[in-house]
Amino acid sequence: MKLILSVVVALFVAALQVNAQAEPRHYKTEHQKVIFEPTMNKESLEVLKKDLSNHAITLHYDDLTFSPAGELQGISFNVKDSSGRKYEAATNDLAGGGFFGFEFGFEDGKSTVFTVGTIESKP
Repeated sequence: MKLILSVVVALFVAALQVNAQAEPRHYKTEHQKVIFEPTMNKESLEVLKKDLSNHAITLHYDDLTFSPAGELQGISFNVKDSSGRKYEAATNDLAGGGFFGFEFGFEDGKSTVFTVGTIESKP
C-alpha cells in the first residue's frame, strides 16, 4: 500500500514539475484535493505552491520538517482563497496514517477552500 501511494505521489509530483515548465494547469472539476505526502520534497512543494497561485489559491508553508532521508515528516501551512479567507493546519506526523492537506473548488470563477487538515479520502 505504501509503495502504491509513493508511486502515485511520484507521478503527481512529476506531473506538477512538467506543468510548472509548461502552461499553467487548468483544473477541470469544481472540487480538488491537495494531499501532503511524506515523499514530497522541498522542490515539489514549491511547484505545488506556484501551480496553485495560478488558480487564486495562496499557499504558504509556515514550517516544514524533513527526516534525515529527506521525507516530509511535518508541515504547518496556511492557505487563502480568492475571497481572502485564510485557513491554517499543522501536523508533525504525516506518516501516521490518514490524509492531510486541503480541499478547494471553484464557484462563479472564484476559488473557495472547503476543508483544511485531515481529509477523509484521497482524490
